[in-house]
This record gives sequence, structure tokens and C-alpha cells, in this order.
Amino acid sequence: MNELEELKSYSEYKAALDKQMLESAEGFVRIGYLLKLAKDTDILRDSQYSNVLEFAKAEYGIDKTMVSRFISINDRFSEGGNSPVLRTGYQGFGYAKLVIMLQLPDALNEELTPDYSKREIQALKEEVDEEKKVSDLEIYAEGTDSEKTELEQIIYKICEENIDVYERIYDAVTQGELTTKNIIDIFAPAGDMIYSVRVQGAGRKAVSFKQGDEDVSVVSLRTSEKDIYNVNAVFTAVFDVIGIIIVKCQDSAEGIWQQIYNAEYPKKAEIAPVQPMKTDAKKQEEKKTAPKKMKVVKAKQEEIHSIEKSVPKASPIEVVEEPEKLIKTEADGQLEGQKNIEDYKEIMPDNSGNVESVEGTVEDIPDVGEMSGNAGEIFDNSNETFAKENETFTKENETLTDMHNTTENVKSIRNNIITSALNIKFALDSADNITDNVIDRLIAITEVMKKNLELLKR
Repeated sequence: MNELEELKSYSEYKAALDKQMLESAEGFVRIGYLLKLAKDTDILRDSQYSNVLEFAKAEYGIDKTMVSRFISINDRFSEGGNSPVLRTGYQGFGYAKLVIMLQLPDALNEELTPDYSKREIQALKEEVDEEKKVSDLEIYAEGTDSEKTELEQIIYKICEENIDVYERIYDAVTQGELTTKNIIDIFAPAGDMIYSVRVQGAGRKAVSFKQGDEDVSVVSLRTSEKDIYNVNAVFTAVFDVIGIIIVKCQDSAEGIWQQIYNAEYPKKAEIAPVQPMKTDAKKQEEKKTAPKKMKVVKAKQEEIHSIEKSVPKASPIEVVEEPEKLIKTEADGQLEGQKNIEDYKEIMPDNSGNVESVEGTVEDIPDVGEMSGNAGEIFDNSNETFAKENETFTKENETLTDMHNTTENVKSIRNNIITSALNIKFALDSADNITDNVIDRLIAITEVMKKNLELLKR
């Protein structure tokens, strides 16, 4: 009690509480181990309880969720996955951080240190969650950047979304001070840093820079795979993507950035003019300090459509229930919301106007659950319309057959295949019953896909 009374300042109080929280984290590992004993052995045989959940609830008021959390922490973070001792690499984190880290891949947890705050670790979890919302088909539809290596794409995105990093690179290059020795400092000047960026065709990547470490770790938030790059590789990528342009152009930082990214130079937050200071000591003590710079930088929210313009805007995987939006179509028998190849005008030949168009985008498609009730009516509506569509597909096939396998046409063919795949998926998802009309439509779409695949072989 006397020790507590001696805590006079916030810093002393926070240090004391941090110490207890760290000790509690190791205690939670031991608690998890003991609960596992009750779950996996007959240690409760002489008690009045039939299982560990009943025991924990009656004796300690611990519910099923907390029991599961204790056991999971022990499974994940104890020595050997089944001991009362917290693994060395996770000592110092505290219980609150470990609970969040349960939901992160091991490859990413390995990049964290106790210096990362709960807020920063939570930011990483949010990035992992965001990546889960993107389907594999959407990632495939982005295509890949064949002109840059993965590391070059990462450097490109970091400098696009973090203007302070770009400006440090600019200053180092113009002053002749960009070297392998200071390259880590440029990305992490105040300590360890993790940048989350989206790489075209690969999804989000967590890029970890650590002071005193000559390797940079890149963890895929999609697959949990980790790649390691040494400082020489990072230096080369920085120079090839940014440095060489700075040397050749000899323009201002703003001018070169605008040339590289073809966008308006980001504006920095304006600093308010200095106000007359009050001499009251108490007021000075209450003055708020500037917020600490985050060690985790989240990726810019960016739709796949903004990366590959030929890909329509897509709805998230977790569909939010909204009132049904009706989409007008020029063909009554056309499936509502279905995209046609002609919707991608920038990659279609001049005669693409022969194909009927659909108004609206993929994101306007109603909830599949809402559509399923009238899907049968949609498909069984008109044999006459289907015959018209078959004629359209036939004309389209003839057009595709005449295409040459040039670089531009390969891109067009690729996007046609993606469109067909999306239409097949949508048709199957929307129909309660696979009627003959549904099957006929799928056959027609498949024929278009087959033609495109055959063109790729030529």
C-alpha cells in the first residue's frame, strides 16, 4: 500500500501498471495451461463438475469465451505450445496485445516487438481483415505489373502514400548521401516501422523495417508468406524507382513526384501560428503534447478498379443487406447485374457496339439472397430473348476469331475470359433452381470463354 501511495506522477503510475500487466500476461499463459489440464485430463474427477467450462464458470466466473481465449494464448505463445511458460519472443507484450496477436499470422507476429502499442497492433489486424474481404478472383483480375519487381512495386507504393519517406529519399539523393548504410533510417527514422501497401495482383503486404537489422521483411497479409530482402536489394530498388529519376531530371521534389505519379503533390497539414503563451505554470503542465508517430502505416484504401481500369467496381465479399436496387437492361431476358464484354470499351475493338450493353455496375447488384426468390422468373422469361442473345454471342465469336494475337489483343482476350468467369459465377449464385434456360445461358457464356482460350494458344 505504501508503494502505491508513493506514485506521484502519471509516468510512475503507468510504469507500475505496465509491470503488473506484463506479469499478468505470463499469468494468463499459466492459467491457460491449467485450464487445458482440466479439459484434456480427468483432473476434475473428484469434483462436482463435469467439464472445464462448468468448473471455470462456477469457481471463477469465467465464461466460455474467456476459457477459449486463455487456452488459445497458451497454445500459441507458450514454450512448445503446451507449457506454463511464455515463449521468450513474446515476453513483454502484455495480455491485451497478445489477444490481438492471436488473430495475426505467425510470420507477422515475428516482426513485432513490445515497443509496438496495442493501437498499432490493432491497426495491423485491421489490415489483415481488410485483405480477407478481397476475393482471389478480384486479385487475379488486377493482373500484375511486369515492368517492376515486387520490391520495386513496394517502394513505389510507399513513396506514393508516404510523402515524408519520398522527401527523405529526395534529400539523400540530391545531397549525395543515399547509401546502403542509411537506407533503413530513411524508412524508419525514429525506430522500427511497418508499412502496409497493396501490390497489384498480390494484395496487401506488411513491410517491416527494423533499426539495427540489415534485412527488410515483407509479409503477405493474404498468404502469410514472408520474403526477406537485404539492404543492397532495397537500395537498388529505391534508386531504380525513384533515385535515377531525381538524378536525371534535377527538378524540385514536388515536380519529380508529380512526374512519377501523375497526380497532384500531397499537401501537408498547415501548422497553426504561434499563440501568446500563458505564464501560468499549471496551464503549461496541462498543455497537450504532440501525438506519437505510429509505427504502423496502413495501406491507402484503394479499389481494384483504380488499379486495373478494365475491371468493374466490385462489391465486398461480406455483403451488407440493403434495399434491392433494380437495374435497367435493354434485353428483358438478360440476367440483372450481369456484365458484358462490351462494358470494357477501352479494350474492345471498334465493332464491339454490336453487343447489347447493360446499365449499372457490379456493385449495384442486389443481395444474392434477395434475388434468389425471383431468379426463376428472370431465367424462364423469354425463349425469344435467349435466341437473340445466342445470335449476339455468335457474332461476338466471329469477331474474336478474327482477332490477332497482338499484345493489345492478349489483354483484351484476358479480360473477356475474366468477364465470362464472373458471369458464370453470378448466374450460378443467383439461381435457386438450375433450369434449362440457365443451363443454355451457361453454355453460351462458356462457348465465349472457350473461343478466347483457343485464341491464346495461337
